[in-house]
Amino acid sequence: MKSDTFERLYERCQNKDFLKSNNQATIVPFYIIPYKPTEKQEVANNINMVTKRLQEVNINILRLDLFNLCIEILKDQDMLEDVLELEQDESPEYFLDAFDSAINNEVVSDYIQTKIQDNDPDVVFIQGIDKAYPFRRLHPLINILHAKTEKKPIVFFYPGIYNGIAFKLFGLEEESFKSNNYEVRNLE
Repeated sequence: MKSDTFERLYERCQNKDFLKSNNQATIVPFYIIPYKPTEKQEVANNINMVTKRLQEVNINILRLDLFNLCIEILKDQDMLEDVLELEQDESPEYFLDAFDSAINNEVVSDYIQTKIQDNDPDVVFIQGIDKAYPFRRLHPLINILHAKTEKKPIVFFYPGIYNGIAFKLFGLEEESFKSNNYEVRNLE
């Protein structure tokens, strides 16, 4: 990760054009900040610092952790205990299929949309993508989120590589990313 990534994020989040991108009809303002998995603690510290600094200049940040969000959804649906039991009793393949039917990308994106509507942030930060794997993957979630996020700028903190075409979580796995409807920009 470049040494000035979070300073540039701080500056970008104060930019009126960046913040007004939620009014543009055709552009969904998604941004990716890829980082090495070994930089996880440094990234978390920098997210805290940037969030605090932005709040000091009256920029409202909604921070979401994808894994914690999934747990919250399961609790709200009173399904967490059932899912935990299922994980112990069934094969990993069966468990993943059952989990996906209970809490698929549509459910997660609706929940994120509700959080955005309830909090009316200027910018949304989404982290915890690594913890949500393999239950949730970023690429399919982005495909659904683009139509549901109130056109708010969303910054994804991605523990891996994103080259504008493919995501490689932890630098290992590749998910091709193709859409004619929107562009996900690398903030680097």
